[in-house]
Amino acid sequence: MEDRYIEATVGGGLSSNIDQLAAFVFLAEVHPEWLNPNIKATTVFDSFPQLPWNGGRCIENKSIPFSEMQKRVNFFNERGIGVNFTFTNSLLKEAHLEDKPGNQILRAFENRLNGVVIYSPLLAHYVRKTNPLYKIILSQSKLLWDKTQLLATFGDYDLVVVSPEFNRDIAFLKQLPAEKTSLIANNSCAPFCPLSRQHFDAISMLNFGEQVNNPASALCQSLKQKGTLRLRPSEVFNIFSQTGIKNFKFATRNYDPQSTINTLGEYFVLSAHKDDFLQFMAACC
Repeated sequence: MEDRYIEATVGGGLSSNIDQLAAFVFLAEVHPEWLNPNIKATTVFDSFPQLPWNGGRCIENKSIPFSEMQKRVNFFNERGIGVNFTFTNSLLKEAHLEDKPGNQILRAFENRLNGVVIYSPLLAHYVRKTNPLYKIILSQSKLLWDKTQLLATFGDYDLVVVSPEFNRDIAFLKQLPAEKTSLIANNSCAPFCPLSRQHFDAISMLNFGEQVNNPASALCQSLKQKGTLRLRPSEVFNIFSQTGIKNFKFATRNYDPQSTINTLGEYFVLSAHKDDFLQFMAACC
């Protein structure tokens, strides 16, 4: 793969998996020989608690002092790692754009390393107008399962996270602009899950502080048994080789700590150093 490598974005770092991702970043600095040189974590994606713009996950932690927010974002930025804020609430209205904490975060962390992951075109337009240095990333929660509609979005965004249902459709992936395409490597949902829209909307309502039942229940768990969208590491590298798509997303937000460590070990660590990696992470976390 010469000097080219997969540019991975890993979930967490701001409100979840803080210790695990920090330890992983330190490991990359002190033991780069343990890691596969053909894949590097170049960004993280996450958000802070108590923000109505949040989506994808309901972040229920207590609010964080702004000084702590700065510390967490700067930890990554100072090492050349971008932070993509997951402002993917699917139910945003124009009034929500006035949210003071959200705007404070946009102003404070605006630079060319960082990005905003969005669902709402309203928020995308707002960020482009008020904080134009951010990369604008279209979330997979848009559920673009129609190929024609999906292809039409690439002109409007810096990066488009493609629904994982297309991960193994190499012929279609070759039609996408590789530099603007991001694929989810380890999605655990059932293909074309009929609960997806309800699931994301329910999470959006929870992030507004409203009480709602999330449909990700026993039915959701039973649907997952009907098929997997999760790519093996060899498949990730094969897609990269065949299509030139180098941006892969690793969905580790809200994982328990050991599951996060296991995912990092599976995709990033060379086989000969798996035990070294696990011992290092256990000592740090």
